[in-house]
Amino acid sequence: MVLRTQRLSSGPTLSGWKQARTLSWRSFLGSCLLTLVVTGASVQAQDQQSMPPPAVESAPPETAPSQNNSPARSGRERRSSSSTLGRQASELKRAFEPITQPFNELVISLVDKDQRVGLGFVVDKQGHVVTKASQWKPSLQVQLPTGKRVDASEVARDADLDLILLQVDYHPDVKFAWANLGQVKPGNFVVNVGPQAEVINVGVLSVRPRDFRVRIPRSGFLGVSTIRVDEPVGIEVTQVVAESAAVQAGLQQGDKITHISGRELRAPEQLSQFVNTLRPGDEVELRVLRNSNEMVLKAKLGTRTIDTSNFDRWGGGPFTSSQRFGFGQVFAHDAPLAPDDCGGPVINSRGAVVGINISRALRISTYAIPAEQVRAFVAKSLGK
Repeated sequence: MVLRTQRLSSGPTLSGWKQARTLSWRSFLGSCLLTLVVTGASVQAQDQQSMPPPAVESAPPETAPSQNNSPARSGRERRSSSSTLGRQASELKRAFEPITQPFNELVISLVDKDQRVGLGFVVDKQGHVVTKASQWKPSLQVQLPTGKRVDASEVARDADLDLILLQVDYHPDVKFAWANLGQVKPGNFVVNVGPQAEVINVGVLSVRPRDFRVRIPRSGFLGVSTIRVDEPVGIEVTQVVAESAAVQAGLQQGDKITHISGRELRAPEQLSQFVNTLRPGDEVELRVLRNSNEMVLKAKLGTRTIDTSNFDRWGGGPFTSSQRFGFGQVFAHDAPLAPDDCGGPVINSRGAVVGINISRALRISTYAIPAEQVRAFVAKSLGK
């Protein structure tokens, strides 16, 4: 009998390695997919569990949408209405809608032609509106919740807070509560309110109110370029910045400014040095020669606008406000507001106003002026 022996290999054959490698990759990919599914479900569950109960027990029933008269957003598309996870989920926003209803007639838009550049907040039945001062220009109009656009007159401003009080011909029923400083606590939910009581988004208060006054000193801005002249007194205006204090005062190219607030001018630097000692909102008197005729003009100094379009970009467009720091006392929250969402009210989960959004300062921070500071500014401006 002949015995046949079979040689045993010390390892797998080439085809065996291929099969093993294929099975290994399939097992690895399957494991990854399983991990992603489990992790996603776990994160979503944790997010839901860590969420405090909303301000109302259930979301209101769906209603037909109201007519949208809002102007186009500047620099970016309107918010998507698609459902997302987390604090910006449409379901969560709907849960907060009942507490924003008292503001349905109180949040206005600042518009430049067909572009919205900011929000404002009507604080009384006399039509007084609080908004971000550095966002306001006399050429802007106020779009009311009714869709009507009206002109506004300036009542007062506070350069430290970057707040301005305007007045418009509008007399809504004002019913809301202000929150006090003790109700502003880190970790609390805050809701940013837009026109027609829109829940712009929901954030979490990051830090208690603190002083930001020391960040950036601000000086007044007249808005002219000047050169020396071959005369003992006076400087010649070579350029007037559009929509500046100089334009509002009536200054023109070719004018010779001889005095500012009683001070004689012999060189351009004398003008800039004096203006730099003043604040936005301060008024100066200008003695001007135009075609040999002397005239006296009065100018209310403004603020210099900073172009941020080439830096600090988010979502395809500039995301920070032109004035981001240098305020008085502010508190921070993490809701991602756009610059044209600033100037409107921010409320707590009870519907009380905790402040006015004043600046989208960083990618993860929005600053707001506390309610007590806003109330004090309004009362002082109205002599109360």
